[in-house]
Amino acid sequence: KNQTTLEYIEIMKEELNRVAKIIQELLNLYQPQKKEEFKPTDVASVLHESIDLLESDLEERQITLERKIDGAAAVISARAEELKQGFLNLLMNARDFTPPGGKINVSLTQRNGSLEIEFTDSGIGIPESDLKKIFVPFFTTKEKGKGTGLGLSICRRIIQDHQGNIEAKNLKGG
Repeated sequence: KNQTTLEYIEIMKEELNRVAKIIQELLNLYQPQKKEEFKPTDVASVLHESIDLLESDLEERQITLERKIDGAAAVISARAEELKQGFLNLLMNARDFTPPGGKINVSLTQRNGSLEIEFTDSGIGIPESDLKKIFVPFFTTKEKGKGTGLGLSICRRIIQDHQGNIEAKNLKGG
């Protein structure tokens, strides 16, 4: 089928936007822009804001989101915008691998003087051979053109900058 010039232009625009996004993610990964200062940050509020940004998208995809966020004393010294970026990356990954009718759970609890934030989804899980590679830049399990393989490596950098740890594991059945 012959495509019109306008269709080619639209395809080129989409591809240029995709390339620009990849370049921006690379810049953020290796040369973060001028960083905001660490300041007292209510992690529960940042987590709620992050979820709110994706909630209508999840509803459209028929994905249920359950929040178990204990907001009491969830204040740490942090860069709120970086935390939001990390939370959004994790939520979008969960969204991308959760089928319609599925569920995402987000919880924030305090354990041994630390905050523990958990994102779980009802997707099929990650092959065991890939689990140890998911935080490596450019590694992705998404189909070609759908992911850059930078989201989780950026999350890892953000979490480590905040003296935290990040890990991924499969739950029984997914």
